Amino acid sequence: MPIPLDAQYVDVPIFNQLVPGEGPKCIRAVLDFSAEDGFALDLTNEQESGIIKAIQTLYIDATDLLNPVTFRADRSQQRITVLPGTQGYYPFLLSNPPQFSVESQAELNSIVIIHMLNVPMPAQSWASV
Repeated sequence: MPIPLDAQYVDVPIFNQLVPGEGPKCIRAVLDFSAEDGFALDLTNEQESGIIKAIQTLYIDATDLLNPVTFRADRSQQRITVLPGTQGYYPFLLSNPPQFSVESQAELNSIVIIHMLNVPMPAQSWASV
C-alpha cells in the first residue's frame, strides 16, 4: 500500500542546479574535532551581506579525519556521511539561509575541511590516502 505523499510533504525551497548570476564562489571552513563533537554552521550573515547567495554543493576533504563525519541540513534533514580518508563533491539540499550541522566523534588531530560552493557539482568521492 503506497504512503500518501501529502502526509510527508514539507515545503523546503532549494536552489540546486541553478548557475548563480554572481558567478562561482565558495566559502572554506576548517572544523577541528579535537575537542568538539559537533558544529552548527549558519551562513545567514554571509548570505544577507551578499558574500554568497546559496550553497548547492559541499566539497569535503576528510583526509585528516579519524572517524566518519555526518552533515545534516537543518530544514531538509538530508544527511551526508563521509568516511575518513576520503574527499569528494556532495550535492546538498539547503534552503536559504543556509544552515546545517556537522557531527563526528571528538578525537585529537581529527580535522575536516569543507568548501561550500554556490554552483552545482555532480556527486563523486574518492580515497585520498
